[in-house]
Amino acid sequence: MEAAQVVAQALKRLEIVVEESVTGLSPDQLSEQIHPESNPIGWLCWHLTRIQDDHVSNLAETEQTWIADGWHTKFNMPADPSDYGTGDSIEKVRSFKAPNAEILLGYYKAVSAKTQTFLKTITPKQMEIPVKDDRWLPPPSVGVRLVSIIGDNTQHVGQIAFLRGLMSGFGWREQSGKAPAGLE
Repeated sequence: MEAAQVVAQALKRLEIVVEESVTGLSPDQLSEQIHPESNPIGWLCWHLTRIQDDHVSNLAETEQTWIADGWHTKFNMPADPSDYGTGDSIEKVRSFKAPNAEILLGYYKAVSAKTQTFLKTITPKQMEIPVKDDRWLPPPSVGVRLVSIIGDNTQHVGQIAFLRGLMSGFGWREQSGKAPAGLE
């Protein structure tokens, strides 16, 4: 298995947990903060999706799904490619309102599909190419950027699942025991 396939498998597994954790939550539950300075599920899901969208779009040299497919309008937010939540103040986090679980998951799945398509194009040699990103000196390689996406998304998906467990209690997560298509 090549590195891009490993990344694809890791991100596909995270998609399963995101869908299980967010499906069925009300707008109030998506906005609930367990502490006045904590991130709610809705914001976390939006943020991790924005990170993946930003990073993969940069790697693929394409416009972000957020803008290209008009997801920003469904969130009633501006088409700002640099607004992906990193560094947001607690006031900005509190003011974020996820439209509903279906829209959050729709955006996540659209970005995930773009990511999976992109990963099918990456060769082992391309993993070593420096990323076009002047925020870092030296710029990371494509492989390092992909690991960054996995790290960020894993952290936030875990936070979402934890918060869902606090809200819903034991047994909230139904496990089918089957791997999704393409995963073995």
